[in-house]
Amino acid sequence: MTFDQAENEANVVKLAGPRKSNQEIIDGLRRGSPEAAAALYDQYGNHVNRLVWRFLGADPEHDDVVHQVFVAVLSSIGSIANPLVQGAWISGVTFNTVSKEIRSRKYRRILHLVPEQPEIPSTAMAPDRQAFIRRFYAIVDRMRTDDRLMFILRFLEGHTVIEIAGITKASPATVKRRIARARQVFMKQARKDSLLSEMIEDIEHEG
Repeated sequence: MTFDQAENEANVVKLAGPRKSNQEIIDGLRRGSPEAAAALYDQYGNHVNRLVWRFLGADPEHDDVVHQVFVAVLSSIGSIANPLVQGAWISGVTFNTVSKEIRSRKYRRILHLVPEQPEIPSTAMAPDRQAFIRRFYAIVDRMRTDDRLMFILRFLEGHTVIEIAGITKASPATVKRRIARARQVFMKQARKDSLLSEMIEDIEHEG
């Protein structure tokens, strides 16, 4: 089983709508057009939903995090000079939003202000796939926040080091170092789990 096969059975929102060009969306947002905001969500909602799901797994606050991403996007997207970078820029906003959310949760847990997030049962996924997802995130939860997110961008989203550097605003050398560190953590733990063996092969091949 691969991560993609397991993910296909998750309840990720599918969004669709009439497509507008990036420039049309940006121009509309600068005018304060609600239609432009709706078009932005229609065009990038599924992309943001998928990224948040991959970063956090089946998270009880998934919708809230997606909302945070679009609040951040709408507050500053009108300043984008080059509409061709809009998709990568939104990925970067998603990365930063999730990164802040993960760090915030860690701090709140340390201060005992909130309990550990409960796991969401999913009747849409077979038990072995639920186990696969649960074990994968049990490992990535041990990683440093940026290491974890870059690891997912590399091995689940399939981005190159240069693309990840563009999304995260980190240097390629920093991206490589963090991915290598995350990969080492994952491989050490995943080798102990036969359920993750196929993913180990994929990561070794792409590494």
